[in-house]
Amino acid sequence: MNNYIDDVAKKKESLYRSEFLRYAVRAMYAGMYLTLGSAVGFIAANHFSGIDPVIGRAIYALLFPWGLVTIILLNGELATSNMMFLTNATYRKAIPARSAVGILLVCTLFNLLGSMAIAFMLSRTTLFSNLEATHYMYNAIEKS
Repeated sequence: MNNYIDDVAKKKESLYRSEFLRYAVRAMYAGMYLTLGSAVGFIAANHFSGIDPVIGRAIYALLFPWGLVTIILLNGELATSNMMFLTNATYRKAIPARSAVGILLVCTLFNLLGSMAIAFMLSRTTLFSNLEATHYMYNAIEKS
């Protein structure tokens, strides 16, 4: 298992160094996929919360992970998974700490930019342009 983690971390470092733009785009896509997964979950949960709030929470919990599945299937670079891989690989001295920190900063920044870009586009849709104060999204954020 440790060899696998080291290999993945070295591959991330290689991509980061040799094809920075490609790495940055993959990180942006990951932010977009996760935001879309959240958005679909919020809309569906809001619909089902009218029936029962517990059902709305369950629906959101079932739909949100599809954003994560999309990231895995389409090779996105998510900061949280990179934190696990790179921390372990740095601890094991498979990659230098300086590289791990640089990769994490860039990945986090581009995850944020991708999330912001898709959130801006979603805010222009009819589903998200005029959310009521009772919408599931507000309630979920308020309770977290």
